[in-house]
Amino acid sequence: MKKTVLALLILFMVPLLLTGCGSKEETSNNNSSNGTTQKEETKKSTYTLENLKTDFQALDSSVEITKKSAEMVGATEGYGFIGSSCTIEVYKFDTSTEQYKKALKNQKLSMPSMEMEFAATVKDGYAYTEPDGDCSQVISLINKLN
Repeated sequence: MKKTVLALLILFMVPLLLTGCGSKEETSNNNSSNGTTQKEETKKSTYTLENLKTDFQALDSSVEITKKSAEMVGATEGYGFIGSSCTIEVYKFDTSTEQYKKALKNQKLSMPSMEMEFAATVKDGYAYTEPDGDCSQVISLINKLN
């Protein structure tokens, strides 16, 4: 009789233990369900405008980098890049500002003091102007900003 009770107890305990382990594994999978690992997320979140400047210079040693008056478009920081085959401007925003929210919605940067607007790609707290030339490699670097 004792052996039967013990066997039934074990029989019911094993699935409970396995279910508990399964939920831990499932939680772990949910953290990387978007296809990126925690290391990749950390790497992406630490890619800054300084990294972008360094990487652009590595792509094109003749690139001219100028600091822009970012506040004119409501940004906190901005740079212009003029390379041999690519010209583009990149701005960093405080995402809580109304000017950023407007730029995100319209995909345009505006200079209210001059009553001007120009096309841009706005996402993840950054914006870049419509590129002049072949900027595909630079845009892939810009997409790392976060």
